[in-house]
Parts: sequence; C-alpha cells; structure tokens
Amino acid sequence: MIKTFNIPGPLGKLEALIETVDHPQAPWALLLHPHPLYCGTMHNKVISTTAKACREAGIHTLRFNFKGVGQSESDYTDLKGASEDAQAAIRWLIKHHGTPPQYLIGFSFGSYVAAEIAQPTMSVILIAPPVERLPFNLQKLPHSTTIIQGNLDTITSPKATRRAFEARIQSNHYIEIPNASHFFDGQLHTLHQTLKPILTLKPE
Repeated sequence: MIKTFNIPGPLGKLEALIETVDHPQAPWALLLHPHPLYCGTMHNKVISTTAKACREAGIHTLRFNFKGVGQSESDYTDLKGASEDAQAAIRWLIKHHGTPPQYLIGFSFGSYVAAEIAQPTMSVILIAPPVERLPFNLQKLPHSTTIIQGNLDTITSPKATRRAFEARIQSNHYIEIPNASHFFDGQLHTLHQTLKPILTLKPE
C-alpha cells in the first residue's frame, strides 16, 4: 500500500509517503533524499529505486520531503534543520507504528543526515556520500554501515570516500559500482541489484 500524508515537523508539516508490505510486523526503513536546494525530493530516482528494493525485500518504507520541498512547509534552513526534520520522521514512526526504523538509508545529502542521526541499532546505508562537500560526523555510524559509491562520481571521488570511511567502516562494507556517476545514470538497475542482498531481514 502506498499512502501520502503529512507529518508534524519542527517548523510545520512535512510531506511524506509510506509504502507498506503485506507483513505488518516487517521492519521499517527511513529514506532520506538529496539536497533540497538542488532539486532533491523524496521522488528522486535513486530514492525510488531504493524504495523498490526495500519493498521487494519485505521492508516498509517512510520517506518525506525536507522543509521547503514539495508540499513541506517553511524553507530549507541548514544542515541542523534537516537532521531535525529526520528526527521528526522517526518520532512519527515510533508514535504511529511503535518502532524506530531498523534501516536508515540516505542518498547524497541524505546520507549526511543519516550519519548525523544514526543509532547503533540501525542498519545504515549511505549512497554516494558527498564527503568532500559536507562535514560528515562518523562517530555515530555503526561499523557495519554500508557505503555504495559510483566509480565515476565527480561530486565526491571514490578515493576520497574510501579514505573518509576506512578507519570507521569495515572494508567489505564499501561497495563501488562500475560505470556509475553520482546520480547512477544508466546504472539504477545495478544499484537495485546491489541493494537487494543488503536488505535482508534480521532474525527475530
């Protein structure tokens, strides 16, 4: 089931979308979209591809538009404000479904926000994290965090990404997709196939 609605944010309503699977007790994933000032929305093609992979893995998803995007109220403020939006989405999920997200998945700017709000109990996936453009805080990231990077990314080079995460993330959790740009143009199917084995349900 797909449902669009609003959740209460720190400065007004945030436009959101949930996709639920047949099993009510399935885990949830929170998906975080690219930068609000550069046409990033919850309908971004990488986020939509990620939602599809989650659905096929039997995972409910919640995504939303940061402030100032789509029907979300107010205006984009700053990095801290985006993290506050994401925290509001987590509070909504806990209030209405009784659980925080088990999976936290961010693309580009969204991966920065994910790194800011990550908790040890979450399975974190950062897609194309722009480490050369944003001040990533790696201290909250579980060592099992997965990094997915295109080897033709010109926003942040694969070398910079590997160097940024090598002291924190297990080496086998860094995945580089050949012939993929920052936006995975022409490689969304490969991204989808890469995500599927990562999104496995944890045992009870």
